Amino acid sequence: MKSGNLIPRNDLRWLIAGLIIGVFLAVSQLAGSSPVHHSWLNGFWQTVFWYIGGSVFLVGLAWPFSLKLLSIAIGAPTRSARSSQISAQRIIVSKRALTPSLVASVALAETNEAETTSKHYRGEFYPVETSEDSTTRSSEIPCGSTLVELLVAIGIIAILVGILIPALSVSRAEANKLKCMANLRSIGQSLAIYTSTSGGSLPWGFLHEEDNNGANADWTTLLTNELKTTRAADYEHLAKIDMSHLGGRGIFVCPEVTLLPTVESDLLCHYSAHPRLMPDSGTVDYLVTSQVQYLTPYKVTDIKRSSDIALIFDASVKSSPSDNTPGRWSTSVCAFALDNGQLYRGTYLTDHYADDQLDPGINGSQPVSLLPYPSNNSAFINTDGDTNYGNIRFRHLQNKVANALMADGHVASFSLSSAGGSTLLRSNVDVNPKND
Repeated sequence: MKSGNLIPRNDLRWLIAGLIIGVFLAVSQLAGSSPVHHSWLNGFWQTVFWYIGGSVFLVGLAWPFSLKLLSIAIGAPTRSARSSQISAQRIIVSKRALTPSLVASVALAETNEAETTSKHYRGEFYPVETSEDSTTRSSEIPCGSTLVELLVAIGIIAILVGILIPALSVSRAEANKLKCMANLRSIGQSLAIYTSTSGGSLPWGFLHEEDNNGANADWTTLLTNELKTTRAADYEHLAKIDMSHLGGRGIFVCPEVTLLPTVESDLLCHYSAHPRLMPDSGTVDYLVTSQVQYLTPYKVTDIKRSSDIALIFDASVKSSPSDNTPGRWSTSVCAFALDNGQLYRGTYLTDHYADDQLDPGINGSQPVSLLPYPSNNSAFINTDGDTNYGNIRFRHLQNKVANALMADGHVASFSLSSAGGSTLLRSNVDVNPKND
């Protein structure tokens, strides 16, 4: 193989393919940013098209030009460079007096070097190739790549793959976050249907069997029943489900949860409800001191600052949430540990901060405490498992973001801060008492 031909013929195909994909990406971006565009260009798929297509585009550009630069760096003459040398020799010869012996010497040298035949002399030396000579020369042009070229190409592709894989990981995490937000919007729509048929009242977070004709129920079963799916409104009649056939419970499953059930379960949920707005029917309202009174669901119209209040949100999961069957991995349907168990002391998750004798400086601008309740073990902050059960979980984008359905129906995201707190404030979980 001659060292002069370092760039394969097929490089042009790579370059053309890269340019075509580059045009496609530009068109898809314009379509994706326009008011009217196809849904398949949105979100996750548009991101995938951009990263994969962009990599092919870069490879298409990098392959021929990197090899060209390599040939220049190592000083190997290319075919064009060698042709220039021959042309220079011809110009020198043309400026000299041509004698028969000199013409014969030049013709012999060029025959050996360029395999051409001199046919005409018109004051200058112009060699003319025959078709046989051209065929012979073309057959000698190497079409492959040298080992150095192959290694350079592999190195470039490896760099691009190294850039692409983390980008795809981020894209997948972002797509899971968006899917989770879509789930919460669907839950919000289900809540709107439920409240329209229940006098404006939110569903119970958890309804004990003694309060529900001998069968336990929770807000997820009440909503699925309202949507007229095949699931029943209590635990006694729930069909066993697993990840292969979620049915109507698909909206209660967050795609970012990695601890998935390994056994069939009658309850699968990755979100928790606000424990005061959608309470457990067995929870005492400690804000009332004159008598023992149990919490009841709020009506939507009773909630002030509804756009600020987190109603349903990402929550910690554990293996056996309501029985001793390991491998179920679900949440507490009511976030009883929210703000380090403030439901049971202090403000009782209300915005009556002045009445808090335990913490006189408490106010709504402070971040919600993420300490597990009742252990207060900081080693288990923002984790899944028994210790942090019943608490909000920042699980998205590498355990930094939590999604929440707000009381007015929109979905918001809250982030962990570098200082250990979060953008979820007490004003986002502390609500007005019903009688306010």
